[in-house]
Amino acid sequence: MFAQILVGIDPTDAADDALALAQRLRDSASGRLVLAIVIDALPDVRDPLAATRPAHELIEPAQRRLYAVSEGLPSDVPCTTRILSGASPARALYGEAEALGADLIVLGSTRRRRVGRWLERATVQRLMRGAPCAVAVAAPGQAVRDVPWSTLRVAFDGSPESDVALEAAFAIASGPGGEVVLHTALERLPVPVGFTGVAVAPVAVEDLEAASRRAAETAARRAPPRVETRVQVTVDGDPAAQLLGEAEPTALLVAGSRSYGPLRRVLAGSVSARLAVNGDVPILITPRALVPSGGDAPPGADAPA
Repeated sequence: MFAQILVGIDPTDAADDALALAQRLRDSASGRLVLAIVIDALPDVRDPLAATRPAHELIEPAQRRLYAVSEGLPSDVPCTTRILSGASPARALYGEAEALGADLIVLGSTRRRRVGRWLERATVQRLMRGAPCAVAVAAPGQAVRDVPWSTLRVAFDGSPESDVALEAAFAIASGPGGEVVLHTALERLPVPVGFTGVAVAPVAVEDLEAASRRAAETAARRAPPRVETRVQVTVDGDPAAQLLGEAEPTALLVAGSRSYGPLRRVLAGSVSARLAVNGDVPILITPRALVPSGGDAPPGADAPA
């Protein structure tokens, strides 16, 4: 579980969902929450009065919101509040997480439209480019999901990033005990034939499935006591869709971010970025920064902008 959790608070019900997820992931013995609201430091050019508006008109509503939210927490949950300033919520949260030494940032579900998600404008997607710690996103209605997680489902492909995600899942499940599913989602990639034709890549799918299963079974042996493991390998279209399609309603989805920078994301896509804005199940993204030395991030990895 996590000891120092930075929770992004906004004026919507998504804040309640973020708080519920943060409490579920908090270390019951030493974990504390830092509730943060980001206010825009730049005047709105569409508002002629914005440049002369006193700072207290921005700060006081934020203070009232933080007080109301913190008052709703159980008395045994240590909590402090912060008001951050910046035109980019992602950058402000990133800087605060670094200053606090936070090991987790928790956000409510994204409210951006689909085009905003594709352009990676959602705060969580921007954070994933270089966050100093793990990032979790609550599902809508998280605050009323009071049943324990039945499963922690890990997007596992044998990479160093998925190993970090798996260790995080083991740590979360080790306290109460539970099941961790190592889910490898494979995709049949077409290859060009001649100048016009397209054919399925001539790779034996059965061989690839068998190799993936062996790698996952080997990794599953690292599970701590009281944690059951299960390996699942699927080959059926888009990996993100496969992972979400198999995720149980009471599951927590865990994935590693490769944080390869804008160009690599456009060329190769980002499964973890799409999972983070799925809107159906809570997800925990472990950042590239947590991969042990020897697995250095490729050139082009960048911090939030």
